Amino acid sequence: MVLTLALLLAAHGLIHLLGFARAFEVADMPQLQPISRFLGGLWLAAGCLFLFAATALVGMIESEAAPPPALVLPVELVVRRSCGANNGGTLTRSGRP
Repeated sequence: MVLTLALLLAAHGLIHLLGFARAFEVADMPQLQPISRFLGGLWLAAGCLFLFAATALVGMIESEAAPPPALVLPVELVVRRSCGANNGGTLTRSGRP
């Protein structure tokens, strides 16, 4: 699933590079609308970002790094008087105020 996402990101980045190629006349593509050089630069930046995201995603898949440690957050329920509680207050996970 993640590899499919990486392939889609890479394909989308290559499509963005077509906009750059059209703007700077790197290749003859009469099928595409004319694009200004400024927008061509933006297409190049977006294409590079998509390709970078795809390679970073593949790098995360293939890395041997240990998974991040589990993070346990403290849970606390706040009882409000507007909900019908007599005195309000808080409840911790053990159930004692």
